[in-house]
Amino acid sequence: MSNPGDLADVLEWLRSAVVSSGRDYAYNSSDAWIFGVLVGWECEESHEHGPTCKAETLLSTLAKTHGWREDYVARLREHRAIVRAALEGPVRPNEEQTA
Repeated sequence: MSNPGDLADVLEWLRSAVVSSGRDYAYNSSDAWIFGVLVGWECEESHEHGPTCKAETLLSTLAKTHGWREDYVARLREHRAIVRAALEGPVRPNEEQTA
C-alpha cells in the first residue's frame, strides 16, 4: 500500500461487499464475526439508545447463539472499533469530535 488511505479503501470495499452480498451473516459463527468486525452488530450512532435501535440486543443474541464467551465478544468490539476508526480516518484539528 502506498499511503494510509489505501487501508481505509480496502476496508470500505470489504464492508460494502459484505453489506450488499445478500448473505445471512448471522447464521454462521465465522461469518457473524466477519460482519461484526467490518460492519458491526451494535448501534454506533451518537444518541440515547433505546428499543428502536437495538443497541446491544443483537450482538448479545448472536453471542448466545454461537456460544461466544465474553472475552470473544470484547475482542470483536475492539476489532470493530479499530476498523471503524480506520474507515473514519484521522480527525483533523479543526473538526469537532462527537461523543
